[in-house]
Amino acid sequence: MVPPTLLRAGRKLVSPSQHLWIRARDSFLCQKSGEKTHLLELGLTQRGIEDIGDVQSIALQQNAHVRKGQDLLRVSWEGHSISQADELYHTTWETVEGFTMIKSPMTGIIQETDIEKPWIDADDALVSMEATEKALFTAFSNLICEDSYNKVIQNMPPGRFAEYVQEQDVSAIA
Repeated sequence: MVPPTLLRAGRKLVSPSQHLWIRARDSFLCQKSGEKTHLLELGLTQRGIEDIGDVQSIALQQNAHVRKGQDLLRVSWEGHSISQADELYHTTWETVEGFTMIKSPMTGIIQETDIEKPWIDADDALVSMEATEKALFTAFSNLICEDSYNKVIQNMPPGRFAEYVQEQDVSAIA
């Protein structure tokens, strides 16, 4: 039902609307009730991270079973934005706080989460989920390959905290 090349272990497919990637941990996990299931990992792309600034907490919104489109994770964040310059043209900053809801791109069963870290990067899997081939097939209409996603985001404005996130990445290397 699902083309095997789309589920090759390690390959990322992306939901552009959420800046959320999905990758198969294994080509196929097991056969349950006559249907193959797959173990998938979900995480945010670099562009998605640029929209949320510093992660304060990540909370799982569902128990084990989640349906496509249901709230999956609540990411609470804070960041800094330029407010206004003062009378001497000094830039002033303000702290902005908020949260981002990540919706499940497919129906599945949560297997594990890795949401205890104080930061996330674009390679971090936040959730592992088991999904049937039928659920994956339904989800594929909203997913694109990573190369296509990279072309799509070239035409998008940068994330609200893009400069701030990039500065942090450089300082972490130094």
